[in-house]
Amino acid sequence: MAAQCTFDNWEMRRRDLLKAAGASAIGAAVLSGETAASSYERTLDVVDDLGVDDTGSVAIDGDLRPHLSDGTLLQFPDGRYRIDQLITYALSDFGMVATGDATLVPGDLPESNLWIAGGDVRNFRFEGFDIDNSGAVGPTIAFGATDGLVVRDITKRGAHASHNAAFGFSITDPAGSGLVENLKAGDGDAYHDERGATGVYTKTKGTLTFRDCTISNWGDNGLYGSQSVGSVHVKGGYYANSNVAQVRVSSAGSTVSGVRVEVNESRGGERNQRGIRVCEGEGPVTVSDCDIVLSDGQGSGGIVTAFDGGSLVVENTRVHVEESYTTVGSGGTRTSYGVLVDEATDVAGPTRTVLDGVSVTGGGTQSAAVEFRRGNATVRNSCINQTGSDRDGVVFRGATTDNRVDDSTISVPTSAIVRGDATVATSDLAYEGSCPVPTSVSYSQHAVSASTSLGDVPFPSNASRIPRPTMGTSSNNPTAVVYGDVASADMRSFVDGNLQSLVDDYVVTGSLNLQFRLLPETDANDYLTQVLLGVWDKEWDAYWGLLDYLVHHPGVLPVSSVSDARTLLREHGVSNYGWIPWLAAGDDYADIVSQNRARAADAGVTDSSDYPPILYFDGDVAAPNYGYDGLSAWIDRRL
Repeated sequence: MAAQCTFDNWEMRRRDLLKAAGASAIGAAVLSGETAASSYERTLDVVDDLGVDDTGSVAIDGDLRPHLSDGTLLQFPDGRYRIDQLITYALSDFGMVATGDATLVPGDLPESNLWIAGGDVRNFRFEGFDIDNSGAVGPTIAFGATDGLVVRDITKRGAHASHNAAFGFSITDPAGSGLVENLKAGDGDAYHDERGATGVYTKTKGTLTFRDCTISNWGDNGLYGSQSVGSVHVKGGYYANSNVAQVRVSSAGSTVSGVRVEVNESRGGERNQRGIRVCEGEGPVTVSDCDIVLSDGQGSGGIVTAFDGGSLVVENTRVHVEESYTTVGSGGTRTSYGVLVDEATDVAGPTRTVLDGVSVTGGGTQSAAVEFRRGNATVRNSCINQTGSDRDGVVFRGATTDNRVDDSTISVPTSAIVRGDATVATSDLAYEGSCPVPTSVSYSQHAVSASTSLGDVPFPSNASRIPRPTMGTSSNNPTAVVYGDVASADMRSFVDGNLQSLVDDYVVTGSLNLQFRLLPETDANDYLTQVLLGVWDKEWDAYWGLLDYLVHHPGVLPVSSVSDARTLLREHGVSNYGWIPWLAAGDDYADIVSQNRARAADAGVTDSSDYPPILYFDGDVAAPNYGYDGLSAWIDRRL
């Protein structure tokens, strides 16, 4: 564990920290829901009211300090604002918010690199800024709040040139909470041949939520939260190509949900580019509805529980490991793990590991898709498919007990289950078949490679005037219709399988359009179908990405109320998230759903639960989940 991650170098400047941030450890503060209400007694435009320089040539610290007071909102319009160092302490109901295109520019940083910070604050907002990190600087932004810290819409541009963490946040009151939302730090640090810096560090005592953040290319963990006592929640977002771990958590009740994790670039130095890592705490930690893709580099796995990590539950998550993602110490000759649970040599109490609805795909040489080195491990309702040589499915090491593998498919080149000295009970296993893969990964029986995702499909130029969701290069192209229910497992198999090839071979080339007419099987899905039609009607360019998410995250269903729908649309960037759910609730799109059913019946599709999905083209129907060669020949004969 690197000293800079634990802020030991900051601890040596303890008096600076106490003075600057009011806390001995700077962590990350976030609330699990909405921000605490703040009331501002005064709102000041820093240019119009305070007269600060907005060209970035003169430091504005001295102009701002007299106005760092309770109940004050400082607004920053368009401009560049140089700050040498700005420290706040014990403020309540205070905010620094960009009202335009406002860029903060680091000036003459102090030796500690502590740039913008706040300690013992409450209901504190820092929102809307770009950080110009294009120079050889490594400014640290750090806030410690008792409650109500909100950091939102912050973009750091340029590589961080310091071994101190770029961001640090904490909630110091165990009853407090806060939110970090849409924080973007994707340029990482400047130390690609050594350990480097941490992107975001938190040692929070209260509840912390990271929502829809982008953290990538850091040398010493992307999001480092495993030393927290309070729960850390990571919701949505993209975490990639950092050393040590992309996301690192451990405290009881912590969650990682709806996150995409990737390792597709190899870092120099002592590489161990894990995906999600549980360490330094007893948990339990829950990982759900995540996509993890490991296609290059070196690391010990997509989801890893360390020797000092506790209980872990993984649900409805897809892990994909390619041959070129290799284990540490193998010299690039041995493919790494999808899931690795190490011996619990430094955990106080008993632990439990559950993989439920987990898919592990890809493969390569040696090792295993899943390896357990401790007992009380359960795999259920899961699917493992590995290609390559000497690649096992689920391996148990040591004389462990209370292990189970149930209701799962394990299709691998060598042994499906390696028990060794462990006690393992099994039931209802299958040994052939393919498995769901993460979005943007295309599966075939012999190789796996990236291809066009649903979020990238072409649209006809008049898409806004087509009442049903259609992908294609022109409305004049021949159109085939897909009937089915978004919630069906067979629809997911179609999206993961033949749909990708249909898009690449026919849609992108302009040979064929594909139109989706969803036939909901339940009343709840009837409402969701109308919501999706509303998205197509009002924001058609968001439709396919949202459909792709729903197909691959069945755990979020049902979406049966206006409240559910608003949350779903808001979290996926649909700007009309408030309006569309009400239109669907008022049956504004009921006629289209009814017409879809009638046209499906005319085509011989009378019950979507019996035919999920069906492809209709040129007066005939085909089952699109069958072999692609036969399906493409069927289409070619009708073009």
